[in-house]
Amino acid sequence: MGVAAKQTLTKSQRPWLRVRNSRRERIVAYFSKISKNYEGFVNWKFLSYFRDRERNTVIRMLALDSGSTLLDVGVGAGFFSRIAKAKGLTTCGVDVVPGMLEAAKPHLNESKVVSVEKLDYKNRFDRIVCAGVLDFTRSPMTAIARMSDAMVSGGRLVILCPRRGPGGVYYIFEKMIFGMRVNLLTREVLTRWAERAGLTYIEHAHPLPTNMAITFEKR
Repeated sequence: MGVAAKQTLTKSQRPWLRVRNSRRERIVAYFSKISKNYEGFVNWKFLSYFRDRERNTVIRMLALDSGSTLLDVGVGAGFFSRIAKAKGLTTCGVDVVPGMLEAAKPHLNESKVVSVEKLDYKNRFDRIVCAGVLDFTRSPMTAIARMSDAMVSGGRLVILCPRRGPGGVYYIFEKMIFGMRVNLLTREVLTRWAERAGLTYIEHAHPLPTNMAITFEKR
């Protein structure tokens, strides 16, 4: 187990876990509402600049050119699956919102309505992307363990999520407008949870002041 998993987390390294079961229905309802035009919503006007920064970072970290299978967790409209399929990967998308899977259908070889905490795949995928999901997950630690189970040895997991800090506080207030609570995570706690699940930290980046992208590899 690595150093990050042995050390006691300082106050600033601890996550803010704010999602509870009572809020899940509100989260699902919100994303169901925007599922018919999800890409238009997240790329509205100046937002496209920020979305490009996030997505370009994630694509670089995924290293799709050396992959053959992709699990797209919280698939949305299938942006990452579309890129992966164009590179010849077999794609599987999962989401809790059926409307999202319908929108992503052209880019998927397989799909399933399921939450990340209840994934039941075993040793199937060599690339997993989880972008904008752990924000809304009741147990991010369980989610990471399930994604690790789904990966083959040497597989790569890339997570994009909000991070604790001033930018993350802005994100909290943004989502409160829509009646949602979100988690803010830290590199230290994600690495700890990942190491417990048999993953090794590779790298991280901050595409925006509000978030981070982090890469792990399965031992």
